[in-house]
Amino acid sequence: MTRRENLLAALSHRQAERLPAFFVVDNFNQPQPLPKGLGEDPFDSGIMRFLGGDVVDRIGISALAVRETPSIQYAEETRPDGSIHGQWRSSWGNLSRVLVPSKEGQTTFAQELPIKRVEDYAILKRILEDTRLSLDDKALVTARSRLESVGDEGIVYTVGPSTPIMDLTRSWTGLERFVYDLCDHRRVVEEALALMHQINLQQYELTARHTPGQVLVCWDDVNSLYLSRGLLEKYWVPTMRDYARIAHEQGKLLVMHTCGKLQGLLDLFPETHIDAVDWLTPPPTGDVTFAQAQSTFRGQPPIPPIQSGAIEGQITVMGAAEPEAMRFGTPDEVEVNLHRWLAGVELRRGFVFMVPCPLGTPLANAARVAKVLARDYGFALNTHPAYWPIWEDPAAHW
Repeated sequence: MTRRENLLAALSHRQAERLPAFFVVDNFNQPQPLPKGLGEDPFDSGIMRFLGGDVVDRIGISALAVRETPSIQYAEETRPDGSIHGQWRSSWGNLSRVLVPSKEGQTTFAQELPIKRVEDYAILKRILEDTRLSLDDKALVTARSRLESVGDEGIVYTVGPSTPIMDLTRSWTGLERFVYDLCDHRRVVEEALALMHQINLQQYELTARHTPGQVLVCWDDVNSLYLSRGLLEKYWVPTMRDYARIAHEQGKLLVMHTCGKLQGLLDLFPETHIDAVDWLTPPPTGDVTFAQAQSTFRGQPPIPPIQSGAIEGQITVMGAAEPEAMRFGTPDEVEVNLHRWLAGVELRRGFVFMVPCPLGTPLANAARVAKVLARDYGFALNTHPAYWPIWEDPAAHW
């Protein structure tokens, strides 16, 4: 199998030929120091090849352009302090938000969210009703280009929207406001959720039908510390099941990204019919081991293979090495932890190993992971022709 075929087999919960494993590379994850010429573009797949892993372009692309009609005007201003002030203006009223940059995380966080009172839901509803979707031809060209760049060495994610409950709480209301409004104005909140879901289904339909990629991703960030199990069962599981159904009807796989603790909702994942859980992390960042997750997911009765070739109801664990150990451990400590993380894991069915390297991670730690995976776990080290000299004399670089 090529690396791409091996990854797709694992994500489809079919037998892989060998352990699939890749290093996470983005603007938050890069080991240091990298050789000259690498690292200038945080999404350069060459870094993954250099580190010796499969290639997974997780940031991916979106195949859609989301546009509002002229009746809604959105304007954004960046202030001298770096804060981003955005405003939606319409004849029905205005909504505003303030995003503040975080230099440490290289991202932004919301200081002020758009919905501040129950009347604001009506404005959100009009914004949603006036949203128009269309295929983004430039994005499709970019997708094909990135797929060609990755080639047989890996896969590229195509991005779909999050679930309405996660989007509403993170981007529009905030969690506290959402909980109070759901109790006091349930009909208003549920109407907004239903409208968001309707638009999201259109996005998944268009995306799944037209993307040249094989794997869709939902960046949902779900975890058991953020929403209660009851809310997840009612508003999250049916939504994810709809997304998975659309993906599968078009012969695509659906991966969902998670963040943090999953113990309290692990058994709900098979009910969603998604294909894989991205970034399932062991303690202390997470609270579930890879072997434990595999055992839980296998407890569900499998449904026959779907159009994409995946076995529905069976979920692949995309287990992430614990980031703190990678960032602050020594190579020897990383090796000890690596054996602990992979203990009891079935490596060639329903498993993909992810290796995040938070900014500042010593390159020697990533190198040790690659070497141990190849030596002890049957991983096929990527000795791409462009990097043969590195593997012939690794001491010169590591």
